[in-house]
Amino acid sequence: MTDKWKDFERELFSRGTLDLFQQEECTRTLSREFSGMALFPMSLSRLTPYVAVVGACEKGRRRLLRISSRGAAMARFESQPLAEMRRGNLTLSVNDASQDLILSLTEHVPWLRPRPNPGRPSIGMGDRLGMATAAHIRAVESSSLFPYLAQQSVRENSGTGRGWRDVMADALFGVFREGWKRGFSADADHLDDPEEMAAAADAGFVRYTLDLSKSVRDISGMDRMQLSRELVSLEREIPGAQQWRKRYLGKAFHLAAGFSTRSLVFDEKSFLKTVVRMGAAVGRALELASAVASLVRGRAFELELSLDETEERTTLHEHLFAALEMAENDLPVAAVAPRFVGEFPRGGDYRGNTSKLARDVALHAAVARATSKHVLSVHSGSEKFSIYPRLGEACDGAFHVKTSGTSYVEAMRVVARADRSLFCAVVEAAERAFDTVKRSYRFEAAPNTLPAPDKLGAHELEDAYFSTREGRQLLHASSGGILTGRRELGRKVRECLMDNEQLHFELVSSHLKKHVELLGG
Repeated sequence: MTDKWKDFERELFSRGTLDLFQQEECTRTLSREFSGMALFPMSLSRLTPYVAVVGACEKGRRRLLRISSRGAAMARFESQPLAEMRRGNLTLSVNDASQDLILSLTEHVPWLRPRPNPGRPSIGMGDRLGMATAAHIRAVESSSLFPYLAQQSVRENSGTGRGWRDVMADALFGVFREGWKRGFSADADHLDDPEEMAAAADAGFVRYTLDLSKSVRDISGMDRMQLSRELVSLEREIPGAQQWRKRYLGKAFHLAAGFSTRSLVFDEKSFLKTVVRMGAAVGRALELASAVASLVRGRAFELELSLDETEERTTLHEHLFAALEMAENDLPVAAVAPRFVGEFPRGGDYRGNTSKLARDVALHAAVARATSKHVLSVHSGSEKFSIYPRLGEACDGAFHVKTSGTSYVEAMRVVARADRSLFCAVVEAAERAFDTVKRSYRFEAAPNTLPAPDKLGAHELEDAYFSTREGRQLLHASSGGILTGRRELGRKVRECLMDNEQLHFELVSSHLKKHVELLGG
């Protein structure tokens, strides 16, 4: 073996933890052998005393380079290499970074395993294309926010043609590529189907956001007699509901909000309204949460209760009732997403009185502190810039903010700058899909009010499509149309983003960094 490869082997396998300088030096040596690949130095990791791997990209395809010394075996990590070469005692092999191979890395690289939130304010960053995790990491790397780097919902997966293992593998490769060792989590969002929960558990998700909004009853117009009859029905149908009268009726719960204390009393009226409106949702939450607990097979997990997609705001009594029932059944609620006052439109800022929202958040935060110590979760949290500074203060930093479509819209900004004709095709697909998509999402945009992109200059185009709620909502709605409806168009979009990767990362990270900074991160 030449001195160069002896030195390389010594540098890689004979020292303690590799620092960044050693990672770069070793990667530089490998790059000379694989000139057609871009290697990611921060991913270089030892799996065993004599086996290391490094992430790479070759013509848009993810690769994993394996470096083994002395014929070391790769137990439970074997794959058929695409290419292999010997350099003295070393074997260098190129492997396709398949979904299964990426997921199996977690068995050998502890920092690649998603974990529950250690108790920090947090942000979820969905990635519909599976290409933005590096940008998400760069957005939070200088902050104290804990990131959820694998986050998608059932609806988003359906619209983009991805599964839970796809979402996890894409996020893990981004974490591996960036060498992110400070921890992250994975959120399977808006779940209400046990089969979807089983698939998410199989992929290694940690947070399970239970979609309960459809189970929240509309009680408008019900009088006391009707409410009483509904309660009797719930007591027959839901295990444990017979205890609700004893636990809540006539009881007072004290909340510390700021420098004052407020009591929530379940008098007959508030008790009946609360349990009838929320009873079925709580029963469903207990059922789904128990299913999750059995699916994860002893692994650490956390639950989030999603109540935000209702017409009426979530009352303090309703929040308190749901949280106490979960605690009564020893189910670990990490977050609750109430329906707050005001509107949280996709692709735009908060609509409503921010002072009223701050008061609402502060009171719901008091409920959270008084029950299971969970945090408040804000859904459709992208671009709510007017409320971010007040949010952290109102809930004393105990928050989780979810973003998703905003990263996809910023990716379309890359397409607009790099390939105008391709962007025009994206807009056309978005307009065709809009009426269908808005059945599942709340959108107020009217696509026919936007000027045709091929008639605009560069600055005018960005103003129309990326600086207005109408433009951003239209693009937000286009993901299914181009990723599943017109696969050839989706392929071209992905190629454009790969060809302009640094611009993509720069725009997405800059946009999300604005969120992070205003949240006090």
